[in-house]
Amino acid sequence: MPVLFNRWHDAILDYGGICIDHFLPNASWVQGKDQPAAFASSVGKPLIATETCWGATEDTKRVEIINYTLGQLKKRGIGWLVYLLHHSLIADAHRAEFGPLSAPGNLAFIEDYFYRPQGPGMTAFENELGGRVVVMGYAPWIFLHSVGKRLQLQNAADWISRNRMPVRVDEIVPLVSVARVSADCQRGAVMLLNAGMDFIPEATVHIRLPVLQARLLAIGRDKRTLDIQPEATGGCFMLREIEPWGLRIVLLGGV
Repeated sequence: MPVLFNRWHDAILDYGGICIDHFLPNASWVQGKDQPAAFASSVGKPLIATETCWGATEDTKRVEIINYTLGQLKKRGIGWLVYLLHHSLIADAHRAEFGPLSAPGNLAFIEDYFYRPQGPGMTAFENELGGRVVVMGYAPWIFLHSVGKRLQLQNAADWISRNRMPVRVDEIVPLVSVARVSADCQRGAVMLLNAGMDFIPEATVHIRLPVLQARLLAIGRDKRTLDIQPEATGGCFMLREIEPWGLRIVLLGGV
C-alpha cells in the first residue's frame, strides 16, 4: 500500500514515504498536484496518510487545521490515521502547562483522562455493508476494575459480534473463560478458571448457544447436569463456590 508520511523530509525518518505536510496551504509540493493520489489510482491501490493533522495551542486554530486536513484527504480519496488521540506527557501531546511544546503545538485530540472534556473516548461505527468497528482512544485495560468500564467493554463486544460472543459473566469476578464452539453452534465446551486467590461465591454465566442442558465437570468431583435457563441469545446458569485457581468445564449439546 502506498503511504504518505508527514513532515520530516528525511530519508531515514520518513522510511521512504512521501512527505505531504498534512496538506497545509503552501507547505508542500503536493499542493494542487495530486500526484500520490493519481499514482495510487493508476495502480489500483489504496492510499493512507499516517500520523496526520498538525497541532495548535488554540482550539479554534486546531479545528480549522483538522477540518482542512481531513477535508483535503477525503477529497482525494486518501485514508488517514491521526498522530495522537489522547493527552500524553510525550513531546507535543499536551498543552503548555504540562511541559514544553515545539513547533507542532498540541497534537492530541483527547486531552486527558479525568479533568477536562475529552470528546468521544469510544466510537462505534457500522459501514454500509454491515461491518462494525469500535475504536477507543485510550488504554481500556487500565480501567477494568471499574464496574462501568467493564460493562461498557462487554456491551461493545456484544454489539460488534452481534451477540455472538460465546460466553459472558455478569459478576465482577476473576473468572477467565475459554470457549470452543462447533460451526453449527449446536455443541461446545467452555472452560472457566478462577484466576484469583479468593473463592468466587457465585457467577452468572451466559452461553450463546441454543442448548437447555449441559454437563459440569470439576477436578475431584462427580460430573453433574446443569439446567440452563433460556434467553433470547442462548441461555444462562449459575456457578457457585469456585475455589482459588479452581477449574470448571461445561460441556454443551452432544459433547
